[in-house]
Order: sequence, then structure tokens, then C-alpha cells
Amino acid sequence: MNHIVRLSDLDYPLPEDLIAEKPLSQRDSSRLMVLSRDNREIRDEVFTSIIDYLRPEDCLILNNTLVIKARMFGTRETGGKTEVLLVERAGERTWKALLRNARKHPAGTVLNFEGISAVIGGRDPDGDFLLEFDRGLTPEDIERMGVMPVPPYIVHKRKQLNLPAQLAEDDEWYQSLFAKLPGSVAAPTASLHFSTQLIDNIREKGVDFGYVTLHVGPGTFKSMDTDIGEFKIHREWVNISAETIALIRKTREKGGRVIAVGTTVARSLETMASRGWEPYEGYTELMISPPYQFQAMDALITNFHMPRSTLLLLVYAFAGMDFTKEAYRRAIEKRYRFYSYGDAMFII
Repeated sequence: MNHIVRLSDLDYPLPEDLIAEKPLSQRDSSRLMVLSRDNREIRDEVFTSIIDYLRPEDCLILNNTLVIKARMFGTRETGGKTEVLLVERAGERTWKALLRNARKHPAGTVLNFEGISAVIGGRDPDGDFLLEFDRGLTPEDIERMGVMPVPPYIVHKRKQLNLPAQLAEDDEWYQSLFAKLPGSVAAPTASLHFSTQLIDNIREKGVDFGYVTLHVGPGTFKSMDTDIGEFKIHREWVNISAETIALIRKTREKGGRVIAVGTTVARSLETMASRGWEPYEGYTELMISPPYQFQAMDALITNFHMPRSTLLLLVYAFAGMDFTKEAYRRAIEKRYRFYSYGDAMFII
């Protein structure tokens, strides 16, 4: 029986060498831990074997967001270097952003990026800086000036291994094959395990594919620092279409399972369900924690998440805290690879 989740329940000891600094050479060759909630059975598989656990009546729902090259390096007027993470467009020429060494960037500071300049304004209610560029940034500008925003723990791990913080391969590695609509500053990593061949094989089995869009923000990496009931979760932009809702209803009518590929999809679908099963485009601030009654999904594919993260809390809500803790202990013992470029679990 699970007790009330406390902040300390979201801690676990992870050896740093289990944090994956890059993915395996084949997307679908990662390991897969299968958790059966009915009988509390845990199996160790390879990701390609997920097809053996799928049924023709099932549907997979994926996040089709595309990660933009949101990390930018520039200089201040004083000559000092600066690093910016674009978070979200806030106007024709205005972007919300995070700045490294924020104290060195008072309001009015001018930043220069390869022929384009920006003035730092104030901060918005979320604490993000507002950057006013001298002209509207085009997708081509961001592609030219920016680099793929791989997570901080990957950068840290690479530095420990004396590797470059950014690798050219990240442009491909940190983007799923389903990526279509630009807007994320972090990848929906559960979908990174799908190869073209595996997608084709799953389709041939009769499994349907549906899509939502949730633009993943940097808040996904924010560690919870207060009691769970007091923590203010980050908001993210989401779009759930009538077509996707119709697919979910059809799947349920056939007796199939709705399988959320990633916590971002879980958050999207449950946001939609909490709003009356109507199409929705806007922000979500839904925080899923035990006890939570899931309405729109029956299974979850997800990676292994950071301690004290809202993503791990969501997994506790879906699989049960004690069962999840057991799975994480097993993953560490069996040396699964953790976080964005790591291995996956399938909770059924």
C-alpha cells in the first residue's frame, strides 16, 4: 500500500556512470524494462521487443513537437561572453529566455549574436528574462545561431569525460522521428527509441498512431524544492486535436489500449480529459501526483527520470510509488542507462 508521497520519496542514489552522455548507435537497441501493474511482474527486454507487447487494437499517442536550437552563445557590449536559452516567443521581436550568470545581465544590457542584437528587459511572472531583439528571429536565424539544447546533466557528464559539451550528432540524436512542429527546448525523450523500421513493423501489426503537441520547456528539468502540495509546476503549451480524441475513443471502443509515449503525452491527454474531452489549444499547468485517476491513457512508455522531478512523480501516480521504486532499484542493479539518452520502461 503506497503512503503519502513526500519530497524525500523522490530521492534515489544514482551512480553517475549510469547517466547516458549519448544514445546507442541504433535508436531501438536500448533496453526496455516492462512493468506489469496487474501482477507486479518486471521483465528486462530490448526496445524492439515492445512490438510483442502491443496488440492490433492499440494506439500509440506521440508528441510531434520539434526541438529548436534554443541555446545561443553571444557577447555582451563589455566584451564578456554570454549564454542564452530561448524559452518561448513572447512577441514579434521578444523572447522569454534563461541567462547563465544572471547577475551579470542587468536590465538594459545589450547582447550580440552573429549580427543580431538583443536588449535585456525585465522578467516575466515566471522569472524568465525578456529579450527584445532588433528584429524578429526567423527559424533560419535560430538554426544558424543556435545549438541543440541538450540537458545540463549531459553537458556535465561529457565534461567529466573530457568530451565536447555539444556534439554535431546531437542534431539528429536529440530529435525524434515524429518531430514536426517547432517549439520545444527539450526533447520528448520516450519517442527517441523509435526507429523507422520499428515504426513500420508496429504499423504492420495494426497499431494506430496519433499525435499531440506539447512544447517542452526548461521547467521539465526543475528539481522540486518544496513539499509536493506547495510546488508550482511549470506551464507548457499544448494542442490536442479532435482527430486525436476521436482515435482514443475508437481505440477504447475496440477494446484497445491508449499508450502514451512519454510523460509529455500523458500530461497532454490528461489535460484534455480534465477539460471535458474537448479539443484544446493553450497552456497546461496540470501536475499529476498520487493519488490521481488517469482518464485518457492505459499504458505509458517513458525513460528513467531525475530524482525530485515532476516526471518521476507522474510515474509514481501511474505505476504506484512502491512498484516504481522497486523498478528503479532493479534498473540501477542491472545497470540500465538513465535520463534523456538512456533506456526506457513500458508500464502496462
